[in-house]
Amino acid sequence: MTNKLWVNHNFWGKHIGSYTHFWKKNSDGDWERHKADIYTSVNGTFRDNNCTSVETKSGSDLEHLQKKVQKTETKLFKQYDISNGDIKSHHYFVKGSLLLQLDLELEPC
Repeated sequence: MTNKLWVNHNFWGKHIGSYTHFWKKNSDGDWERHKADIYTSVNGTFRDNNCTSVETKSGSDLEHLQKKVQKTETKLFKQYDISNGDIKSHHYFVKGSLLLQLDLELEPC
């Protein structure tokens, strides 16, 4: 399983997001993306320059028999310091009787 948690600030807004990929070794010994039940969620607490909580944004997505799942949340025209956001994500996949979970966290304050 590979996972990513990101924060992005560009012309179109401020974005937080996460994704989960599921990989399986093929008969040649190489890793390739494989279908599984996969889940990702992202939750952000946005803070001002004094690290006071201003606003939160969250979302999640569950896909059945897919190779990738991604969730992005966007804040448009909101004023907050992008470096003062507490961003968390949760990832897991289920394939048969196998379950793997991972949590990622970015807490600058």
